[in-house]
Amino acid sequence: KTSAFSGSLVLVAMKSKGASKTKTGGRLDYNWDCLSRDDIYRQRVFGTESGANNFIQTDDKKQRSVLSMIIYIVLILSAMNFVWKGGVIESKFVVTRAVLQWVSNRKFDLMLTPEAFADIDDLDDVKDWLRFALPAIIASPVQQANFPLFGVRFSLRNVLDTNNSEPRFQSLAKVTWKDKAGIRTSAAATASSFTGGYQNDDTESFGAYREYGFNSEQAQRLFSRDNTTAEELQNFSLGLQWCSAPISTCDGELLTDYFYDRSQASSAVVDDCNLKCEQMQRQNRLCHCWTLTTTHCNFYHVPLHLLVSTPPVETPCWNHSSVNVYPTLIESTNGRTSYFPLMKRFVHTSNRPLGGFFAEAYGSTQGFLQGVHYWTQEQVDGIIALKQNFSNSGDGDSPSSQGLMFKQLNDWILGGFLGPKTGYLVVDWMNWNPNHDVVSWVVLKFKVDASGLVSTGRSINHLVIPQKDLDLIREDPNSIFWPGFNVWHGLYILLVAYYFFKEVYELITTGLRYFSFWQLMLDIGVLLHMSVIGLRYYHHS
Repeated sequence: KTSAFSGSLVLVAMKSKGASKTKTGGRLDYNWDCLSRDDIYRQRVFGTESGANNFIQTDDKKQRSVLSMIIYIVLILSAMNFVWKGGVIESKFVVTRAVLQWVSNRKFDLMLTPEAFADIDDLDDVKDWLRFALPAIIASPVQQANFPLFGVRFSLRNVLDTNNSEPRFQSLAKVTWKDKAGIRTSAAATASSFTGGYQNDDTESFGAYREYGFNSEQAQRLFSRDNTTAEELQNFSLGLQWCSAPISTCDGELLTDYFYDRSQASSAVVDDCNLKCEQMQRQNRLCHCWTLTTTHCNFYHVPLHLLVSTPPVETPCWNHSSVNVYPTLIESTNGRTSYFPLMKRFVHTSNRPLGGFFAEAYGSTQGFLQGVHYWTQEQVDGIIALKQNFSNSGDGDSPSSQGLMFKQLNDWILGGFLGPKTGYLVVDWMNWNPNHDVVSWVVLKFKVDASGLVSTGRSINHLVIPQKDLDLIREDPNSIFWPGFNVWHGLYILLVAYYFFKEVYELITTGLRYFSFWQLMLDIGVLLHMSVIGLRYYHHS
């Protein structure tokens, strides 16, 4: 009796061969009261565990018909077609590896131990990397397989400072960061993570730099079209852009002077002194203005407090804007003439006028937005050749594309672009590999800590944009279907919708009994399929 009683307890959890069953929703319910004597003896002969393993049919097992299996196979095939045609993973991997080595291995310090991107640990390293490594990365003398598109964007955020409240060390540092946390950002790699609130951001304009002609809006127009006129080329220079103010002399710190050959033509003397001022650098001080006398040229460095926002001439040589600054000139009665280049301040995006190289900073954030154009060596040589054809002179030998980029970045650095207030800098650009037809978005981050330590980060994202897809988008930009939409894509969407509504129906009909481990795995799979479709549509829209 004891054995029979214990066996009957086990049988309560077993499906009886003679038990009747009813179907509720997607489950089978059994009438466990209908047990025969054979059931008891069968369990006693084969044992409890054997019976549990071989005779009990679990409730959450679902029987699939042949039709349901065919539908599932079609779902897998359509999913493979949908996902695999969306990107070339191997091409992306190869290009990523090439760009990473390209960025990581360029040296910015060739001392006893050469240093590269991974060795950056303070702001001086960042300055050297921007001047010496970045131009070699962007404008390599021999571009083989990776070409930067348009230019490089620099998104800078400065930290608010406050007077140093510690009386013992005020002579060492008169100001300190207002919040030692600096710029608050997320550790995520997405663009939007650049924004962590602006309560610690300093928006005041600062510094001053000379803008080179290759990096101007006029250069964009000349390089982007073929029908360039002689007048446009005559007034254009890849180097600094100059303006003259008669009967005046520069006010500032005298760097040096240069006695020219008085037998030279006046235009040749001006060109010569313009070039010397452009190339002059004395103890990290640049030439901001020079004065022509009857015998020599005097070159001056103009401190920030002597730079003004009002043009010193009645008719400005360039379109004046709030970002422009000019050297202070002193009226002269001895026939001297001053020459000064186009100069600008670093202005916050909330204060600067519309326009410029880039519409917005990295991650659509506020900050100090700067850009450097990239022109291939062939484009630079072409402009120089055109100037020579029109004027029969030209600028002599063509400057290197890498050298032009170094000059502009060096001007920024010596103009105070990075300093004690620097909190976060992001340098990013688009890179195109024609062999794999892959466009890479290279993002380099430099976060400055209150301790002075700089932490770096880098990420590379990819876009594969075949020309046929671009053409399809242009044909019907408002279409709800993405380029390359075919029967497989439509079938995939329908099958995912079918499985979704099927599971919803079963949940409604069975209630809480719907939930089990394998059922949740199935639901997660359906949700992942839906997210793939949603992301595809999101990127298209």
